Amino acid sequence: LFGFSSLHVKEVMLGLGFGENTIYSEKYSEEEDDTDWGINLPELIAPLVSAIQELSAKVKKLEEEK
Repeated sequence: LFGFSSLHVKEVMLGLGFGENTIYSEKYSEEEDDTDWGINLPELIAPLVSAIQELSAKVKKLEEEK
């Protein structure tokens, strides 16, 4: 799925202060005794846009310092 690992997304999002199950999801199956992981892609858009804006501002500042 576009190179995103649900478990990695969980780790990163928790590290950024997002709550449990806001972007990733886990569903436990009693029949299979296993957990299926997934990513709620629409919920991932806002943090990605925010990160892009932050990085763009840093690049602009660095370019102005040259």
